[in-house]
Amino acid sequence: MSMLWMFMPMIIILLLVAGVAMLLAKTTRKRMTGAKKARWMVGGYTLILLAASIISISIAPDNVQQSTPVSAKEVERIDRGQMNVMEAAHSGRLLNLEGLFASIKSWTFPYDDPKLEIKHMEDDESAGVLVFVQVKDTEDGVIEALHYTGNVFIDGMDMTRKKVPAGLELQEGVLTVREPGMAHVNITMFSPGFPYQQFSDSKTGLFTDHHAMGFGQDFILLKVPASVKVEGQTNYITWD
Repeated sequence: MSMLWMFMPMIIILLLVAGVAMLLAKTTRKRMTGAKKARWMVGGYTLILLAASIISISIAPDNVQQSTPVSAKEVERIDRGQMNVMEAAHSGRLLNLEGLFASIKSWTFPYDDPKLEIKHMEDDESAGVLVFVQVKDTEDGVIEALHYTGNVFIDGMDMTRKKVPAGLELQEGVLTVREPGMAHVNITMFSPGFPYQQFSDSKTGLFTDHHAMGFGQDFILLKVPASVKVEGQTNYITWD
């Protein structure tokens, strides 16, 4: 039944076309004048367009999430800002993250050992995440961790909320970082149907209007007490 409903709009349009064709055939046998034939053709075409418009509205999805696409220029600006942040972090400085990176998860671990080892766990579908260490001014006995991710854009649409956070586990002086898994996103895009497109100058189609792609990098900011020495694949940073 669902398959029949899927093809119902096409069936209705075909029936309308067949009906108009039969009417034109009858009028031709009655030797109608050119003006009357033209009126019949225009009327039939208008009827088909009207039916197609109504069907297009009726089959539109109910749960559409509307958002304003980000321009390619804005995505380029954000990507450039993210690159500057990452380059500075590798040099030991952390720049302002506002508008460039979003914190998607945070952790706190009570800790009183003098050393902390960082260990990375990877799998075949993981996306690498860097670890930057910031030494606190206080001895509060707490390790704080925040997973930051750069904004992700696909054809101008912000997909950052779809990203999977990393996993952290602290046991016996070893902080294990499990890389964030890949996020699988299915995208379905709708464009105005032919009844609307033929009267519009705008170009429509899948992945043609914006061409804005951006894939932000991930990193974990680890804040440790002043007396804790961190070992492993990390970079020490200070706020700029």
